[in-house]
Amino acid sequence: MRLTNDRSIRNGFDPGSSDQNDNASQSSDDSTMVNALISPLPVLSGIGTISLAGDGIHVLAMNTGQDGVTTQSVAFSGSGVVFNNIYTGNVSQAYENCIITAEQTLASTWTNSVTVTEEFDAQAEGRNGELASNEFWVYDVSYATLKSALTSLASEESNNTYLQQAVAHLPGTDPSGGAGFELSLAYARMLGLTAQTESYDDEVVLNTSYNWSYGQDVINTVEHEISEGGMGRVGGLGDQNSSWSIMDLFRYNSSGQADYTDGRDGQMTYFSYNGGATLSSSAGLTFNNEYSGNTRVNSGDTADFIQQDVFGTGNTGETNTLSQTDLEIMDALGWNPTGSTNSVPLQDGWNIIAGGDFTNNGITDILWQEGNQVGVWLENSGLNPTWALLTSNTAGWAVVGTSDYNGDGYSDILWSNGNELGVWLENSSLNPTWKLLATNSAGWSVIGSGDFNDDGTADILWRNGNQVGVWLENSSLNPTWKLLSANTNGWSVVGTGDYTGSGYRDILWSNGSEFGVWLENGSLNPTWELLSTNINGWSVVGSGDYNGATNNGHPVDDILWYNANAQELGVWVENGSLNPTWKLLSANTNGWFVIGSGDYNGDGVSDILWSNGSETGVWLENSSLNPTWQQLTKSG
Repeated sequence: MRLTNDRSIRNGFDPGSSDQNDNASQSSDDSTMVNALISPLPVLSGIGTISLAGDGIHVLAMNTGQDGVTTQSVAFSGSGVVFNNIYTGNVSQAYENCIITAEQTLASTWTNSVTVTEEFDAQAEGRNGELASNEFWVYDVSYATLKSALTSLASEESNNTYLQQAVAHLPGTDPSGGAGFELSLAYARMLGLTAQTESYDDEVVLNTSYNWSYGQDVINTVEHEISEGGMGRVGGLGDQNSSWSIMDLFRYNSSGQADYTDGRDGQMTYFSYNGGATLSSSAGLTFNNEYSGNTRVNSGDTADFIQQDVFGTGNTGETNTLSQTDLEIMDALGWNPTGSTNSVPLQDGWNIIAGGDFTNNGITDILWQEGNQVGVWLENSGLNPTWALLTSNTAGWAVVGTSDYNGDGYSDILWSNGNELGVWLENSSLNPTWKLLATNSAGWSVIGSGDFNDDGTADILWRNGNQVGVWLENSSLNPTWKLLSANTNGWSVVGTGDYTGSGYRDILWSNGSEFGVWLENGSLNPTWELLSTNINGWSVVGSGDYNGATNNGHPVDDILWYNANAQELGVWVENGSLNPTWKLLSANTNGWFVIGSGDYNGDGVSDILWSNGSETGVWLENSSLNPTWQQLTKSG
C-alpha cells in the first residue's frame, strides 16, 4: 500500500488539501542508458553539484536514462544513511542542490545504517495550499511487534536518551484496538522488521507554482517529506488514510494524558517523548487535529504541527531549520543522533568534509564540520594531529572544494552560499585571506578541482545542466574561462587525477555502463580514451597514488572502485599507459565505506580513509598495497 501526505503553506493554512490516494499508480523508471558519442572530444555529462572527494558527499553511482530520469546513490561522511535518488526530467539543478543539502542535513544528524530510495519530481499544481506532497510505501505490523522492535533498538542505542524515554512510556495496551500500525517501508527496514524494497520508498513532488528561493525553503520542504515517507514520521489515528502509525504514540493533551481522539474531545494535542511530562507546547508547537468535536475540519497530516516549523507548515522564503522538537521526534522514533556515538574525539557530532595540505608539510590534513563550526586536524607523520577551530559560524556558506588555487603550496578552502563563490587563501598561520570569486553563479555549480594545465595552480571545474567548463586559475586568482562541453548527453564526471603521470589532471567520465577518461595535455584539448564498456555495478569512489608509482617524476594516480551490492573494494593500479592491473582490496567491506583519500602520514603514498557511520579509520598504504590499519575515532 502507498499513502499520500503533504506539506501545507503557512499563509492560508489548508490542511484539508491533503490527498488520500491509496491506489495511486506506481512511477516507472526507464533506466535504458543513452549511447554516448565517442569522439576525441566526447559529448559527456557532469556529476551535478557534488565533489566526490571534497565535501563529505560521496556519489556511489549516477546514471541518466533516455527518458531524462536520473538515478543517483549518495552517501555522507560519518553516517550510515544512504539515499538512492531518482530525479525526473522536471528536477532542476537548483532543486537537486536543495535535495542533496537536505539529505546531508538528515544523514549528518542521524547515523543509522539504512538505504532510502527517494523519487523526486516537480509539478506546477497551482497555489492550492500544498507546497509539496509525497507518496510512500507502508509496512503493516501489530502494536506488539512495533513495541518489541523499538525496545530492541533502545537496547542498542544506549546513548539515545529520547528513545530510552519514549520506550519507557509506550502504552501498555494497543491504542489502535487491534487495527495495527502502518509504518513507512524504509522506516520498517531501519527497525529491522523487513528487508522488503520497492522501486522507490517515497515519491516527493515539489509544487513549482510557488515563488521558491531554492534555498532553505525548499531544503526544509524536502526534509519534511523525507522525514515522513523515508524516515517514518507519520501518524493517522485511524482517520488520515484510515490508518494508525508510530507518531500516534506520542500524542498528549495539555494535562499530560495520551490523546488519540484526533480533536473529537475538543482538546489540542502536543508531542511528548516522556509520557506527557514534557510537551511541545513549551516550544509553541501543536499537532494538527482533523476533528473539532464531531465535525471533520480537515484531512491534513496528524503528525504535522500547525505552526511554521520544518515538521509543520511552511512558506516560500522561510529560513528556519530543524527545531529542537524536530530533533527529539526523530530521536524518539529510533534514529540514532550523531552526537550519541562520540564518533569524533574532539567533540560529538563532527563529520569529515574534506582533506588538504593546509600547512604545506606534504601531509593531508582532515577538515571537520559540526553544525556551523568548521575545524581541522593538522596531521603529522605519526597521525597525532593538532586541532584548530577555523570558524564557529559558517553563516550559510558550505565548503565545495579544497586545493591550492594560487600556487603557494598551501591548500585553500573554496566556499559557496548557493549564489556566491569565494575562497580562503591559506597560509602557514591558518589565518586565511578571503577573496570573493563570483557574486552570481547563475546555475553553475563546482564539481571538482585540479591542475588541468600543469601551471602549479588548481583550476575549478564547473557544471550547468549539460554544460561543463573550467576556470583556469593563476596566482592572482584572475581565471580564464574555457567551455569543455556544451552537451554532456548522459555521461557524468566521476573523478579527476593524473592517470598517466603527465603532470596534467585528467577527467574521468561514466555513463553508468561505460567508463572513460579525458587525457589532458595542457591546452585543454584532451584525448578521449574508453577504458571499459561494462563496469557492471562498480563505481569510482576515489583516485590517488596508492602504491607510490611515478612516471617521469610525476605520481601516477590509481582508480579506486566499489561494488555496493557485493560490498567489494578494489583498485586499478595504473602504470602510465592506462593498462592497469586489477587488485581486489576487500571482499567484504562489512558496513564500512570510503570517505576520502590522501597522504595522511607523508610517505608519498595515498592512503584510504574509512567510516562505518560511527567510527573512522585509515588504511596506511605502501608500495605493495598491503596497508596498515589505524583507528582514528571510536564510538562510545
